[in-house]
Amino acid sequence: DTDPPEYVEPLWRTIQIGDTHIGKGALDGGGTDVIIQRWKDSVNRALECDYREGIHLAFLGDLIEGQVSQGGANIAGCDMTLTEQLRVARHMVAWTINQALDVGQRVIVTAVPGNHGETTRQQTRPAHDSYDVDIINAVQLAFDMTEQADRIDWFYPEPGTGHITYKVGDTVFTSVHGHRFRGKMSGAENWWSGMTVNGRAPGAAQVMLAGHFHSMQVSNFTADKWIMFGPSDGARSGSSCVSMKTPATPTATAARASTGTNSRWPPLELPCPPGNCTEWVASNTTGQPVSRITARLRMSETRLL
Repeated sequence: DTDPPEYVEPLWRTIQIGDTHIGKGALDGGGTDVIIQRWKDSVNRALECDYREGIHLAFLGDLIEGQVSQGGANIAGCDMTLTEQLRVARHMVAWTINQALDVGQRVIVTAVPGNHGETTRQQTRPAHDSYDVDIINAVQLAFDMTEQADRIDWFYPEPGTGHITYKVGDTVFTSVHGHRFRGKMSGAENWWSGMTVNGRAPGAAQVMLAGHFHSMQVSNFTADKWIMFGPSDGARSGSSCVSMKTPATPTATAARASTGTNSRWPPLELPCPPGNCTEWVASNTTGQPVSRITARLRMSETRLL
């Protein structure tokens, strides 16, 4: 059990975690032991801060190497079986949340599906049928049985979609894995523009978080919108596991949030934690879309995992 930290200021810190590829072998990612150490070192550095109102943990997909990428050709290079990858990934997510509870009064956890987390490619499956999402949900079920349950909010994708839009402090985020559009920054801009023009929930966001491309890039899309790609802790630069995919057709999404001991798919309500999202670190839900916010995002510091 962890006691809530002493309240200091209404500040939130965001940690972007994705493309960890648990199970990737030594030849391409250094091996799982190395990946785990990178993960822990990155989270510990990101949480070197004074007590905060909250910590925002954005899990952006490809938490495991999986067994579907490249038609299964990556299986021989894995140093863990699929079930071992899942167990280790669940443990690391739980560890990360525990670390965040030591620093923030509240913790917001979000999950989106990546391409390596797909359950199969033998038949078309809905986007939310994902190991990446299930890893986070399994951890939620465990925390829901602890005294910390009321301090954690959970966000999952709308069934059939691969993105989420939600509020942290006074900032609206949208999260998506980069395999859902073609091209890195240009693809992200086109995807976000399409969502905005079609009146989808991501159009209300001020910050777009994405992974998949294994390299950091931050850019202001408009005066009050920022796109942030995080680096990979699980693959060497230039790893061949980055795929290109035909852009997904924009579909409606809204925020389904779960607080405390709620069920697997949480109630139709969006939590709006008080305070300001003025500190962040770069590294799911039916309901009403988040209302559009026009205030410019304020940033006091940026650190990349």
